[in-house]
Amino acid sequence: MIRCFFTFVAIFCATAARADEKSTDILRKLEREVASWGDYRVDFSITADGQKVEGSYWVDGDKYAVRTPLVEVYSDGTTRWEVDLGEKTVVVDAVDPTDRNPMANPTRLFDFLDDSHTHRFVGSAVIDGQRCDRLEITDGTDIVDAYISASDRPVRLVYSTSYLDEAIVIDISQIAAHAAFPVPKLDYPGFEVIDFR
Repeated sequence: MIRCFFTFVAIFCATAARADEKSTDILRKLEREVASWGDYRVDFSITADGQKVEGSYWVDGDKYAVRTPLVEVYSDGTTRWEVDLGEKTVVVDAVDPTDRNPMANPTRLFDFLDDSHTHRFVGSAVIDGQRCDRLEITDGTDIVDAYISASDRPVRLVYSTSYLDEAIVIDISQIAAHAAFPVPKLDYPGFEVIDFR
């Protein structure tokens, strides 16, 4: 389920686009809000195919760490280590700074103001008791609905695509600005290491 999500997001993010004025204004405010966090932590859950996975990720400049119960990812901004705790593997690869997949580069999860996205304001919704602006961001085929709170914080991202039966939902439960970056654990005795560098 997690790998299916990552594959979809990688495809979704390689697209061309344009935008309306209200959605551009909301996304500019979101961009400023994210910039104000400095180093930060996001607690999230991903729901797809009837399964829910909770986790956290940290961003410190170009460095990031992602932790879920089965997968951990660490990057120093140049090299990326993906640890599959179930399969007992560590995949090491070079970081692609242009990759928009949140597990490959979560530093850009809320970065929608560029030529690769078309976005428009489609109304308001209440998510977990918060009134949110709903933006539709698309590549012409696949869609992400972004729910942004009145305080310019992302609350939910819903990814829909033609090749999955149901949407993938990312709920953001907490954002901690200026959060301490976790110490990466890069020594996993007994794990197979696959190095693609």
